[in-house]
Amino acid sequence: MNWLAIALAIALSPQEGVPTPENPTPLEQATPTLSMEEAVAIGIENGYAVQIARANEDRARANRNSARSADGFKINFQGQYFRIFGSAAVASQTGNGTRQEEEPPANSSGGSSPDSFNSLVVSLIKPIDISGSLRANVRAADWFIEAATYQTSAAINETKGTIRNAYLQALQAQELLEVQSSQLKNAVERRDTTEAAFRIGERPRFDVLRLENEVQRSNKAVLDAENTLVVAKQALNNAMSRPIDTPITLVEPQDELERVAENADLVTRAIARRAELDASQARIAGLQELEFVSATLYRPSLNLSASHTRVVAASPGQDQSSLAGLILSVPLVDAGQSRAAVRTAEANTLEAELQQQQLELGIALAVRSARSNYETAVRGLTFANNSVELSAEAYRLAKLLYDEGEGPLLDVLTSQNDLTAALSSRVVSLFEVRRARAALQQAVGDDDLSPEVEA
Repeated sequence: MNWLAIALAIALSPQEGVPTPENPTPLEQATPTLSMEEAVAIGIENGYAVQIARANEDRARANRNSARSADGFKINFQGQYFRIFGSAAVASQTGNGTRQEEEPPANSSGGSSPDSFNSLVVSLIKPIDISGSLRANVRAADWFIEAATYQTSAAINETKGTIRNAYLQALQAQELLEVQSSQLKNAVERRDTTEAAFRIGERPRFDVLRLENEVQRSNKAVLDAENTLVVAKQALNNAMSRPIDTPITLVEPQDELERVAENADLVTRAIARRAELDASQARIAGLQELEFVSATLYRPSLNLSASHTRVVAASPGQDQSSLAGLILSVPLVDAGQSRAAVRTAEANTLEAELQQQQLELGIALAVRSARSNYETAVRGLTFANNSVELSAEAYRLAKLLYDEGEGPLLDVLTSQNDLTAALSSRVVSLFEVRRARAALQQAVGDDDLSPEVEA
């Protein structure tokens, strides 16, 4: 038997003797409506957590571009000017060696002179990745981009859960305000009727005073409920990352009445679909690549180097030179730096693997707890529906006896307060079901919780 469907059907159906909510005010009618899914879309677009996650994606892509550029050509231009004081002879360093000038030339303006040296150098260097470290850095950067992308999906899932909870909290406050407003309306009508009866001698003055006090109490309850609604709407706007005073007209969501899958199915589905686990796996793969990079620190490196030097105003044949070659570097002793780097990289990978195992256990616990809370909330809603039905009948009988002059006013007031409390309790129970379902959707990472969906 689908207890959720029965409970929600009773909760949303009118009860005999239960006051109906008041019509929306003109201001509420003029304010654009905002459904829960529209609120979620706004929150995903504006949410700071999602924006930060997307910024981390951009940073990861920039890091990948930086890693790729390490394997590219680098060309530099350099200009040199030297002046030597206190000597008539100048040793001018050129690309091919040193030249000596015994006497200064007649004209020493511009270019190189016996006491000055000017040169222009263009150099090129290209790493040759014989150890594979540069390629491993690029692969690690690709994994970190994938991890950042999954983290964005995780931030979206968390934002959806936060906004749904805030939306349902505001909608609950709105419906509780309607319950209190209906209570105030009934209290005013009962007071006016009793006051008219008192004027013709059919009711004692005590009943009028008692009902006037009830009106004041109900009015205070309405003011409290209005304040709660204002705060809840501000919290919803804040969750959507927009000005808290933005007008909102909430829309009753359409409750999903299908059955929820069993714990084992939901846990399996969550392990397969939660983006946090995918991000963790991608991060572990990236850290494993960095382990390989750290292991290459003690391996030889090879660079292709070329340069062209031109000496300004030098003698013909000595004014320019070119060099090209391969530079092989073999580390001999590094005081244990490479071994320490390897151990650090291995520790980082181990830490990430342990965090992933902890995350899996946490997700499984969150799913089971959320489903247990959902089942408890459904049972609470069933009890709340029964309480409303009982309180409505008690109120109807008390009012009937009082109107016929056979029952005391105290019974009417007591039963009416009991009915209002039961209605409020039903509203709270209904939204506990809705919030529990939203929490379960967030824990699973999927809006569809029916058992027919395959993991």
